[in-house]
Amino acid sequence: MAESAHTENVTFRQTAHLATPDHVTADFCLIPIGTPTASVSHYIANVQKLLAASGVKYYLHSAGTTLEGSWDEDIS
Repeated sequence: MAESAHTENVTFRQTAHLATPDHVTADFCLIPIGTPTASVSHYIANVQKLLAASGVKYYLHSAGTTLEGSWDEDIS
């Protein structure tokens, strides 16, 4: 008999004491669902403007956008 996967609800307070990594990488991919066309270039252009203004290090590539930086860096 196979064991069932156990999942536990974890709250932010329970994780607040965990150390954060010095460097973080996140990758995003925009997939058009419910749009009149498959083109999302105008959405990507707007996101690129926001990223450039934020100062976050980012790379646009054929499969999406990669963000890099410090977990604790304040970009506001």
